[in-house]
Amino acid sequence: RVGRAEERSQRIQIDRIRADLRSEIGQHCLGRFVGEPQGSAVLGIIFDMFGWAATVAGVGLSLSVAALFALSLKTPLAPEAA
Repeated sequence: RVGRAEERSQRIQIDRIRADLRSEIGQHCLGRFVGEPQGSAVLGIIFDMFGWAATVAGVGLSLSVAALFALSLKTPLAPEAA
């Protein structure tokens, strides 16, 4: 079956990634899985209460906050030599 072969192929690709990176990918996926429905619910409430313009402003505000947070992170530009 095509589905099982594709699943096995993807699993092989995932197993090739370092364990610490696999963990980070899992955390990223969990954050999106939990955060996206919450954001949609909040923006849905804003839309019902204040309309389309407020919803667009809410999206812009959330993206601005996310950008500021991303800029505040301290990450090296190049990986450290092992």
